[in-house]
Amino acid sequence: MSVDVAIVGAGSAGAAAAWACASRGLRVVVLERGALGEAGSWWLNGVPSWAFHEAGLPPPTPPIAHGDDSDAFHMIAGWGPESVVIREHGVREIHMGHLVADLQDRALAAGAELREGVTVTGRTTRGLRTSEGAIEAAWVVDCGGLAGPNLLGHVPVPRSQLCTAAQQCHALADESGARAWYAEHGVPWGDRLCFTGLSSGFSILNVRVHDGEVVILTGAHATGPVSGGRLLDDFVASQSWVGTKLVGGRRAIPIGPPRLPLARGTVAALGDSAGQVFAAHGSGIGQQLVAARMLGEALAAGEGVEGYARRWRSRFEATLRGSAAFAELSRRIPSDDLARLVRAGAVLSGFLKAGLGQRPRLPRPGELARMMRGLSREPETAARLGRAVAAMALGGR
Repeated sequence: MSVDVAIVGAGSAGAAAAWACASRGLRVVVLERGALGEAGSWWLNGVPSWAFHEAGLPPPTPPIAHGDDSDAFHMIAGWGPESVVIREHGVREIHMGHLVADLQDRALAAGAELREGVTVTGRTTRGLRTSEGAIEAAWVVDCGGLAGPNLLGHVPVPRSQLCTAAQQCHALADESGARAWYAEHGVPWGDRLCFTGLSSGFSILNVRVHDGEVVILTGAHATGPVSGGRLLDDFVASQSWVGTKLVGGRRAIPIGPPRLPLARGTVAALGDSAGQVFAAHGSGIGQQLVAARMLGEALAAGEGVEGYARRWRSRFEATLRGSAAFAELSRRIPSDDLARLVRAGAVLSGFLKAGLGQRPRLPRPGELARMMRGLSREPETAARLGRAVAAMALGGR
């Protein structure tokens, strides 16, 4: 078999890459070691709306989109009551199973071949060795994730750069109990509550109730005392109004800087294989959809996989490196210190909104002045924050 592009993995990254390449006239085969219908994650993931537009995809609608983005996002320090409210954040809850199925359908309609039950066993000078024989390909794209074949030979992601994440959607068993819980935290019904710093500085419990369902997302640094899965299980066990599990999953997510190089020779990496994750909150779907478009454009334009790497690094590398640095810093800030900073007015909603939408920016002059005034009200906390920044810069642990 001979093709232009051989893609390893049929999850969101691989299916998006297949569609982006095939729709530009390239001959594409996708190799999935499991069943196509089980590829990728099967949970809800927060994805900024701009990413679909930039990837060339239509705005998501049900069943891909779960609810809308009209709710407010309440970032709560520990269990509260200190919080910062973010409105009009533009982040959609996306059902990954439906998104992957849609992307696979788009790839098939564009002419790509998707093959399931095929294991990649290594590279050859002309393509790939697989459990079903050799495949010749002008370019090979590794979208196999952290557990994939690692065709570029990247150093394994250290535990210090991993997040343990878990997400589940449950039926709502008792609306009155859920409303009482919302009221206890002073949050309007249907908004999102994100409890931050529960296990370590880098840990969250994100809860939203709407349309008769309870959506729960957790994450914790892999070196912390409690995993994201444990945070989720403990919360469900403690809340009688949370009913039967409907869908969900658990996995490790890379939260370090991008894994470089993105391309070498005729081989490229995309998705978790490349560390294309906005580490500050462990979401990479939007980044990866846009990366797939860049890959298709570069290959169709004759720029090869190196052209894809140049395009992606120019657009996203600085953003993701900065996000990884923020993730490292956040795990050094206990929830008590975060609460003090919120009370002092040093944590601004506009700044957080930019990060939640994966378009981080530097504080504007007025914002910086307010942040400095807030820090001046908490000199001891500001000093600890400064020491954390210094330790991070020096590579300390």
